[in-house]
Amino acid sequence: MAQQRNLTTPTELSPSVSSSTAFRKALPSAKSIVIAGRGPAGIETAGELGEYLNGSAGWPSSKLMNPKVSITVVTSGSEILPVFRSTISKKAETYLGKVGVTVIKNVRVKTVTPNGAGTVSALTTKATLTLVNGKTLDTDLYIPATGMTPNTIFIHKTLLTPDGRVDNNASTLRVDKAGPRVYGVGDAASYARPARDLLLASGKEESSIGEDRVFKEDTRETQMVPIGKSKGLGAAMGYQLPSFLVWLINGRDYSLWTTGGLWSGKQWAKES
Repeated sequence: MAQQRNLTTPTELSPSVSSSTAFRKALPSAKSIVIAGRGPAGIETAGELGEYLNGSAGWPSSKLMNPKVSITVVTSGSEILPVFRSTISKKAETYLGKVGVTVIKNVRVKTVTPNGAGTVSALTTKATLTLVNGKTLDTDLYIPATGMTPNTIFIHKTLLTPDGRVDNNASTLRVDKAGPRVYGVGDAASYARPARDLLLASGKEESSIGEDRVFKEDTRETQMVPIGKSKGLGAAMGYQLPSFLVWLINGRDYSLWTTGGLWSGKQWAKES
């Protein structure tokens, strides 16, 4: 289940593809881009666009002066990438500065004119953003990257929570309302691997598989955010990761190397 809404029907898919094509064509002529949001989606986008359009400041410069394209990240938070500790968030700002990205903090976007700018149907529409402090930003491209909409439009409403996520059990991750052997995992579920009843259904003896494996969320600092072509910030189980390792695991191909194992099930084949 996708972490953001994907347009899946033929009538919806065509505008999405055409808008993406239009966005790519608009990039070379854009002189200003504003991204609203401080999470990985917004920060990764800012870093990729920054390095693609502006290049990167050479050593030992800490900031790219006079970038070709003005790229601005706007967030209502006091820091970007809130999952991380302050030192990592500040390093992310430094990396963004090297590719010509400016971060405006502690202020949110109040209104966008024209209405709908930045959505699929108006992806390349020039916009004026009014911030809550009264200031305005004019931009050639506006990218709203705040929050997410789960891709659950194909699931019956009785199985969903009010915010559109799959209503699953916090301890077992089962979708209890859907019947046995149905699980909801990932961002589209209300709780984000236990599979005891699947083993039972496959013919295993109950005595051989033990009790239910109860899910307990690991709340330690864990996230990886690539910035540009060769850098990134990351932490795993509370330990900070070096920039090169973030690039190696995620940034070089955004973890596409894991696709084969995920699709085939081999990633979990040996898990007991």
